[in-house]
Amino acid sequence: MFALSELGLRLKSAREELGLSLEELQVKTKIQKRYLSAIEEGEFSRLPGEFYARAFVKSYAEAVGLEPELLLEEHSAELPGRKQEPADLPPRVNRKKASTKKGVKKSSSKMSSFVNTVIIIVIAAVLLTIAVIFFQNQAQDGAVQRETSSGDFDDSQSVADQEEDNTAEDETSENETEDTSEGADLEGEQEEPAQGQELEQNVEDISGFNSIVSVANTEEFNVRVEISGTAWLQLSDGDGDIFTENEYAEGDEFTYDLTETGTIEVNTGYAPNIQVFVNGELIQWPIDPGAQDRQRMTINYQPAS
Repeated sequence: MFALSELGLRLKSAREELGLSLEELQVKTKIQKRYLSAIEEGEFSRLPGEFYARAFVKSYAEAVGLEPELLLEEHSAELPGRKQEPADLPPRVNRKKASTKKGVKKSSSKMSSFVNTVIIIVIAAVLLTIAVIFFQNQAQDGAVQRETSSGDFDDSQSVADQEEDNTAEDETSENETEDTSEGADLEGEQEEPAQGQELEQNVEDISGFNSIVSVANTEEFNVRVEISGTAWLQLSDGDGDIFTENEYAEGDEFTYDLTETGTIEVNTGYAPNIQVFVNGELIQWPIDPGAQDRQRMTINYQPAS
C-alpha cells in the first residue's frame, strides 16, 4: 500500500464527505480512476506526465468543492516541477511536420528557379524580336531611298502596294479582335468561382474550464485534431465512448467523420498545443488558452435544414 500524502488526504477526505466514489468522480472530472487514485496516494509518477499533475489536482479540487489555487499553493512542495511550454506558438497553417516543411522549401526553391529562367527567356525573346523589327525597318528604308534616288520609283505601284498592305492589316486586326473577344468570353465562363457555404460557430456556454460550441450551416461534420507539442488529450463522443486518450507529441493528428454522431468532446491538459478543425475551418477555444491550460470543449453539430 502507498502512504497517502497530505495533499492526497485532503482531496480524499473532501471526496468522502460528499459521498463520492472514485467511479463517480471519474465521470464528473473525465479523469480516469487510476489517475485519481494516484493523486490520493501521492504517486504523481503514475500520471501520463509530470506536467499534468497540477491540471489533474486542480480538476479534482474543483469537483469536490475545494479552492484549487490555494490548495496548489499550500502543497506546491508535493507536486513535481512544471514543465516549460513554448510561449509563442506558430500559426496553425505553419504547424507542419519538419519533413513536410523541408519538402515545401525545396519545392519553393525549384519553383523560384524555374520562374526566373522563364522570365529571362521571355525578356531575351522580346529583345530579339525588337532587334529583328528594327533591322527590317532599316533595310526597307534603305531600299526606298535607293529607288527614289535612281528615278525608277513607281508612285502608282507604291500606292497600290501600300493599299494592299493596309487592307491585309485591317483584316488581320479584325480577325485578332474577334479571336480576342471569343477568348475573353470563354475565359470569363471558365473563371466563374463556385460559391461555398461559410461554417457558423457559436459559443453556447462557458463554465470553469468547460465550454460548449455549436457549428451550423453545413451538411457534414468532419473533425480533425492536430497536436503541435506535447499534450495529454482525450477525445470522446459526449456519451462516454472514448475515441483516444494518451499523451501525444508534435505532429500527431486525428480525423473523424461525426456527421451521424453529431458531437465530439475535446479534453486536454494543455490547450495551447491542440488545434481543432471542422470541415477544414479552425474552431477557436472559447477560453483563452494562454490563461487556461486545462480545457474541455464540447462541439455540437447542427445539420443544415
